[in-house]
Amino acid sequence: MDLRSYCRLLIRRWRVLLLVFILVGALLAGAGFLIPTSYTANIRLVLVPNISPYSTIEARQGAQSYIAERMKTYAQVVTTTQVLQPVIDTVGLGVRVPDLVKDIEVTIPPDTLVIDISVSAPTAAKAASAASRIADQMSHAVANLEGAPSVSDSPVYVKVLQPADIPLHRSSPNVVLNLIVATLVALIAAVFAAVFVHNFEKPLSEDEEVAAGGDGRNGEGASGR
Repeated sequence: MDLRSYCRLLIRRWRVLLLVFILVGALLAGAGFLIPTSYTANIRLVLVPNISPYSTIEARQGAQSYIAERMKTYAQVVTTTQVLQPVIDTVGLGVRVPDLVKDIEVTIPPDTLVIDISVSAPTAAKAASAASRIADQMSHAVANLEGAPSVSDSPVYVKVLQPADIPLHRSSPNVVLNLIVATLVALIAAVFAAVFVHNFEKPLSEDEEVAAGGDGRNGEGASGR
């Protein structure tokens, strides 16, 4: 079938096309609105060596190289129970640590001593609070990792380079994107349904025409005799 044939087919089956489009579109659009609302807050941390401001350049470079080699380890600390459980308890997220880990994204920009953290939560205020609390807990976790008795004695400090602001817009669900996807899927389903109905009914129509033609010929033969 060429494009014109398909167009004629769809016009002929416009009732099926419209019905399936409305049903599938409404179902998918409704399901999209059932997705829980979430907001995402971002915070940027930087790890700096705890050395005297009068240290030599060689000492600073050595301390920074030490931190750079351990950046992946520091990033993994973000999603540990030591860091996240106090965040859950303080902010009142009401989830378990493994559940919160799924809502956290940790990245390290190349060739930096920076850790970017994104936290998603049901409300904008909780997302920002959770991100800030993670930063606070990271200072203690890193000090503990380095074997220091306190944060002030740690050879590596965790400082907030960019604080977490309260997000103004929700990150999920994306209503516009969901509606676009629902429309496209509904349209595809409607076209397939129209083609299926056409192909399913067409052989029946041909059989009926053959039967009708045979009856007609029999009738003519009988009248001729």
